[in-house]
Amino acid sequence: MVEKLTAEGNKEIGSVSVGARRRVEEDRITEIEEWKESKEKMERKNNIVIFGWNGKDRIEKKEIADFFQEEIGLENMEESIEEIRQTGTNRKMVWVKMKKLEDKKKIMERKAMLKGKKVFIENNRTKKEREEQKELKKRVWIARNQGAKNVKVGFGRLWVEGVMYRWDGFEVIGLCETWVEEKGWEVTKNRLPSEWSWDYIPAERVERRESARGGIILGVRKEIAGQLVEKRKGMIKREVRVGKKMWDVYSIYNDREGREMLEELDELDEWVKEGEEEREIIIGGDWNARIGEMASVEELNGGEKRWSEDPIVNSEGRMLMDLIDRRG
Repeated sequence: MVEKLTAEGNKEIGSVSVGARRRVEEDRITEIEEWKESKEKMERKNNIVIFGWNGKDRIEKKEIADFFQEEIGLENMEESIEEIRQTGTNRKMVWVKMKKLEDKKKIMERKAMLKGKKVFIENNRTKKEREEQKELKKRVWIARNQGAKNVKVGFGRLWVEGVMYRWDGFEVIGLCETWVEEKGWEVTKNRLPSEWSWDYIPAERVERRESARGGIILGVRKEIAGQLVEKRKGMIKREVRVGKKMWDVYSIYNDREGREMLEELDELDEWVKEGEEEREIIIGGDWNARIGEMASVEELNGGEKRWSEDPIVNSEGRMLMDLIDRRG
């Protein structure tokens, strides 16, 4: 399908496919989002946030300067403070804007002196940076739960047993119900990021005139990708290395129901049993299963139970949760 592009006065200036136009629009949206993120970072670059503040309702610059002197040994900082604002529940969070980036760096270099106290200092992060930092802290919990002793998190970085990992978006991507057939895989693969290791299960045509469907694409960043790749109908498995620990990552696409899905779950269960017992596993994909609020992720959510807009639990969802319960 092709649409014509016209300038003012309805003068034709060329033709472009709908898919190409959509990609241009998506690229433009990405550029705008990146520009907004960059602009917000620039606006926040001299800012810090003090959490756990226990001062008066109306705070003055002198109080903050006294805090810097008494707690982290920085003197004569009152003139370096441009603006302050008290926010948060019970006004226990103080936003501070420094006049110079060098003054902010002095504070951040000494913030570790507050370790063990109820008050601490952080960067004034953007929403995207806060989400990334939250994900890094979740990974700290996972690494420690696996027995790692030397684990620490910095701004956009994670260290596990001396190995540094930098946050740069996703590390594993699974795409389900793709339309990529075997004959089109090389073309598709060449368009994917070269920093990733890619594997796939081709889409298939049930009827000759129908579109191919049911494909899977699994990508892993090369620096953490293991060697093992296994494929079965509707399932693909890949090794992933996290520090010194190996994980098995499964990407599944299920288009079956009832007894057929039960057979697929039993097959997956046997496949998992065949793997290394000491490894952790992650199973993701599209199950076409509805589990409502059955799942519990209280440990990771600080005691909060799973919340879902869809309260319905279907038979496929119950079978899936039964498998999870059996696997522990």
